[in-house]
Amino acid sequence: MAGLFAFLLPGLFGRFGVTRVHAVALAAGALGLTGVALVAHPAGLVACAVLIGIAYASILSAPFVLAGRAVSSATAGMFIGVMNIFIVVPQLVAGLSMGWVIAHGLGGRAWPVLPLAGGLMAMGAVLSLCLSTMDEDAASA
Repeated sequence: MAGLFAFLLPGLFGRFGVTRVHAVALAAGALGLTGVALVAHPAGLVACAVLIGIAYASILSAPFVLAGRAVSSATAGMFIGVMNIFIVVPQLVAGLSMGWVIAHGLGGRAWPVLPLAGGLMAMGAVLSLCLSTMDEDAASA
């Protein structure tokens, strides 16, 4: 689903603005992550996977569009590289620590991590709306 949705993103970004589309996509992902912990029916899990795929497609594109708009073309490469560091380091920390957290902090139950991830993604959706001036700046340019 992420691959299909990715083809729609440029048109959606142009029509509704990058930050708004990204916020909606992250909200969809938040519902999907939370739903995985709550839904038991296979069709419901497929729907959750679709919602997570929508968020994933936006996560792989919207932040880079916004970063490209925020900096000059001469420094865009450096800033996008730094931004990648801020993506990879938290992934490494989570990957290296979540096994221990699940085993010792959650008594071996992994399902509580999903609503937590959904909540954090929902926070990201709200925070992405704080960047709406970037869409306005791009429209006026």
